[in-house]
Amino acid sequence: MDESLKEMPQLLADLREEVGRWEDSPYHLAEEDLFDLERFLEDRGRKDLARRLESVHGRPLNRAFWGRLLPYRRLRKARALLQEREEERKKERARYLRAFLEYQEELGLFLERLREEAPPRPPRLRIVPKETSPEDG
Repeated sequence: MDESLKEMPQLLADLREEVGRWEDSPYHLAEEDLFDLERFLEDRGRKDLARRLESVHGRPLNRAFWGRLLPYRRLRKARALLQEREEERKKERARYLRAFLEYQEELGLFLERLREEAPPRPPRLRIVPKETSPEDG
């Protein structure tokens, strides 16, 4: 059996693991949100496989290969949707924080005005215990 074919199961296992890590993988291309398949294969000494994939899928390999996979397109669409939702949540949190700070400010002003307008408190009565005289003793 050809030596490169013997290495294929391990190569595919490594590829599966790295793709699974996606953003945490050193092969993640953030600007394109792609996995750098070409560099992954070259790092493992499989330029021949990279060239073979280019001949089948076209150049540039990363865009051509991942763009043809339906699961990748679905993943990309789902990730875009999640990113939009996260942006909406950030905006909602910012609106909530602004409203809360405005509320705190208004509450502080209200309490201050309440203290200013409140009638003065009557002096507290102090109960003094009756002193016993030596005669009562």
